[in-house]
Amino acid sequence: MALILSDPCIPQTETDVPEAGDQHMQNDEVAVDVLRLVSTGDVQAVRTHLTTDASMELPFAPSGVESTFKGTDAIIGALEYVAKHFRAFSFNAHEIYVSAGGDTVILEATSMAVRHSGGCYQNRYVFVFTFRNNKILRWREFFNPDFI
Repeated sequence: MALILSDPCIPQTETDVPEAGDQHMQNDEVAVDVLRLVSTGDVQAVRTHLTTDASMELPFAPSGVESTFKGTDAIIGALEYVAKHFRAFSFNAHEIYVSAGGDTVILEATSMAVRHSGGCYQNRYVFVFTFRNNKILRWREFFNPDFI
């Protein structure tokens, strides 16, 4: 059970997700765990869920914002942006869809956050994770760029 960050902009919630490193996590549990790790600020632990040749794409990133990250280090660097620009950040997965073969997981989620500069940030997301050997090979993150 993980307690998500609390703040006036972020309601306290608990998620029932197996802990990182659990050898029996299914791909959908890995996807939810990645959101939990980002929410708790444990970005480096996301590395354990990525293949070494993983890629991350942000197809709707605003102009001037990098939208493609190749390799584990580049993805972790992109995720560290959250800690750098927000003093609290929380994802909440609402719907989870798993492909028939289990190698693709789609999550519908929302975020609530507090910027270091003040003010709340909220957005809606669709994450598409493609897996190889129970690790994320391709991470596509769709969000509304108007809220950035």
